[in-house]
Amino acid sequence: MYLEQVADVNSLLEGAERVRKASGWKDSSQRFYVNKLRNAVKAHNSILEGSYEQDTGYSFILHERGKTRKIRALRCFDMMVQHSLCNSVLVPKIRKYLIHDSGASLKGKGISFTRRRFEQHLHSYFRDMETKDIFCS
Repeated sequence: MYLEQVADVNSLLEGAERVRKASGWKDSSQRFYVNKLRNAVKAHNSILEGSYEQDTGYSFILHERGKTRKIRALRCFDMMVQHSLCNSVLVPKIRKYLIHDSGASLKGKGISFTRRRFEQHLHSYFRDMETKDIFCS
């Protein structure tokens, strides 16, 4: 059941779109996106056949702000499959267990949502404090 959801071509195409949004400025992402339909069908077939294996990706060293880090990055193909897995299976399964105020990378819950909820909690807190001051006096 879950394999069919991950292997759904529409879900894979949405995953390809998310890859483009995240790193569309890179030439590898642009080459991948030009062939997104072919890549989605290839992923669909390999997942349903059981022959899909995640590539090892590539590693590189990054020197930034005085720190050295070893980075391991996935290939665009694997990122597309990963987005499909997260969007079609994982997020719907765990969403009911998350608190409403969590803005953790969920659709419709970005910075604006989080800021608005923070302001609502601040207003509520200060209203409660005013109420307590009236009764304490």
